[in-house]
Amino acid sequence: IDYYRRSLELYLKSGDQKGQADQLLYIGINLRYKGNYGDAMENFTKALLISRQIKDSATMVEALLAIGFVYMFVEKYDDAIKAQQDALQIYQDMQDSVGIARIYNDMGTTNMRAGHLELALKQHQAALKIRLNTTDYYYTSASYTYIANIYEELNNLPAAIAHYQLALHYTK
Repeated sequence: IDYYRRSLELYLKSGDQKGQADQLLYIGINLRYKGNYGDAMENFTKALLISRQIKDSATMVEALLAIGFVYMFVEKYDDAIKAQQDALQIYQDMQDSVGIARIYNDMGTTNMRAGHLELALKQHQAALKIRLNTTDYYYTSASYTYIANIYEELNNLPAAIAHYQLALHYTK
């Protein structure tokens, strides 16, 4: 974290707002890994504000997703979904289908943790539909795995096994 804080100081002196936002994200991620969610959220929020000022969509999405994950970890699922929906809107505005799939998977994970299994299943299926039109086999496999996990939670073991097998197919 000290490296990122020193870098942040340099970016502040130089006036490089993109660099500032990036360093705030990195600091926040490290704090989140340490379980310091309050300070992590503070850094993510600052990064989001800066990225909005400079109209940096990529950093806005990363900050929103980071905020969403903190909310998910502290079980504030509605707040997590709101941050993820904001990120989804940015990707939709950019017509970035891979980004949209990423957000659907994140929302599905949040809804699964919240116990909204049917909604989570629909979101992961929407992500999978997009991913099947790409050559990103890693995330296609991940989408199948997320779906399998939900079917397992729903005690639909035949569907879970079928999706786990499909996930394995895409890891080869």
